[in-house]
Amino acid sequence: MSVPTIETAQLILRPFQPEDADAYAQAVLANPTTARALPTNRPVPPQRAPSIIEGIRDHWEEFSYGLWAVIHRETGQLIGHCGLQRLGETARVELTYAIEPEHVSGGLPLEATSAALRYGFESLHIAEILAVILPENSAARRVYSRLGMNPGPNVHVYEQHLPSYSMLQGDFLPDESPYRIQGASHDSPSD
Repeated sequence: MSVPTIETAQLILRPFQPEDADAYAQAVLANPTTARALPTNRPVPPQRAPSIIEGIRDHWEEFSYGLWAVIHRETGQLIGHCGLQRLGETARVELTYAIEPEHVSGGLPLEATSAALRYGFESLHIAEILAVILPENSAARRVYSRLGMNPGPNVHVYEQHLPSYSMLQGDFLPDESPYRIQGASHDSPSD
């Protein structure tokens, strides 16, 4: 499968490339602050970045959705990841993101997650999308609430009981912010 690219006002969500390994490790995996958004809740050794990127690409091949590299349009810098993935060992779809701390202002996490949610509902027609958070991650709680996701019960996933948020496809209302998809069979500019 060819992974689409999504352009928003300030971001580009694009497929991960093998050459992203160092930037991805620095921005997310080995960054002690950003790594708190990962299910492990701790940094991952940077040398694992290539295999993690390969796993992300395999996930796209298997499920037709996955994580994107989040690129800051102005600087061209990889600042995190965002997208949809299988929720643990379940068949449910999870919205997730991790953005470098110096880029969480200005609504960038909200912009990235909104684009991923829109892709899931409008392009893939997923019936329900969930998000889970570590209890101490109040920033993610605010992002998912601002998206219009509803708090749900704790779910047992990633060897933990975690608070969840969810949204049904029929409850999603896209805003008027810039959003353009390129690539794959999803070419449908809609700015």
